[in-house]
Amino acid sequence: MQWELNDSAPAGHPATNPNTVATYTVLDADVAIQPATRTGYSFLGWYADPAFTGSPVTNLHTMDAENKHYYARWSTDALQCHPII
Repeated sequence: MQWELNDSAPAGHPATNPNTVATYTVLDADVAIQPATRTGYSFLGWYADPAFTGSPVTNLHTMDAENKHYYARWSTDALQCHPII
């Protein structure tokens, strides 16, 4: 299993992945996937393809035993500016 954090741009904003599952078997219980974190960004989910189509993946279904690759999707947090009067 591979986790792609997609955090290379812009530089200086690394992401943290709390998911430590690297392998599993059909005998293991399903695993809830945890959100990644990244300063200045909102996490939009883990996706099974790099184009982020379909719905985010929220669980590893261990009965579906095959190699997996998940991609993190982010949106930048908007800065709120308030004029000083």
